[in-house]
Amino acid sequence: LLLLDLALIAGMDVWDTFALLVADVLMIAVGYVAGNPAYAHTWECFGVSMGFFLLTLYIIGEGMLEHADDPNTSEDKERVMKTLLWLTVLIWCTYPLYFVLEYSGVIKHNPAHRCLL
Repeated sequence: LLLLDLALIAGMDVWDTFALLVADVLMIAVGYVAGNPAYAHTWECFGVSMGFFLLTLYIIGEGMLEHADDPNTSEDKERVMKTLLWLTVLIWCTYPLYFVLEYSGVIKHNPAHRCLL
């Protein structure tokens, strides 16, 4: 719902919003498979999920920046939209970082408590 809210705030059209949500669902689905300890292709799925992650960030970033730079957008709304965009990107980048640190062994956890991202 966060992406849908950001897309609506940005004034993205229906097809861009649809593409954004499809990329997000695919990112989550493939990331879930990558996080499954019983699955042998963790890093391959992680790479595919990261592709969808980057696509999602591109679509939302392009849509929000395009609307924020519109001359009809007020300066306050432009500032809020850009702040929302960069906070979203910053927070979202912690997920793949944590995944890499956990699955590469830098962060040690009990496998029963492994975080499925």
